Amino acid sequence: MKKLLIMAALIFAAHFAYAQSENIEEIQQFIISDVRYNKADVTPIYLDAKAYISLYRVKDEETIYMANVWPAKRSQSYGYIYDLKQTSVDATDDTYKNETLTFKWSYKNDFDNKQGTATIKLGLVYKPTGIAFLMTMITEDLNVTEFKGYVSGSLNLK
Repeated sequence: MKKLLIMAALIFAAHFAYAQSENIEEIQQFIISDVRYNKADVTPIYLDAKAYISLYRVKDEETIYMANVWPAKRSQSYGYIYDLKQTSVDATDDTYKNETLTFKWSYKNDFDNKQGTATIKLGLVYKPTGIAFLMTMITEDLNVTEFKGYVSGSLNLK
């Protein structure tokens, strides 16, 4: 009987997760290639976890969410963003087009239930070979994480 209840719970959880994923519309995925935590190189930890950052929305909602996803560890930090501000600079003969987004992220970790608010600055540089990004995240306890990488689907390797 106990095995039957566990099996039913697992089937329900898998079905619930699938239904939720169908309601999520990914806006952008950021592939991480370099990470510094308070200036220390922690890149191998993120690469081993196959970590990436995603901006998404739930269908039929206006709210934008962000997640720091670690598929190999089956964990993530997630939550909504607010106070979004955006600036952009067109390309010139000397510089690439770039955009800067700043916003607050109200997050929750699913691995330790810690929650809080982080200030995010996301820079995008539109190069001929793809879109590079630099994201700086400052948490309420003043820890600074810097992510570098590229936007998924943007690479032009021809």
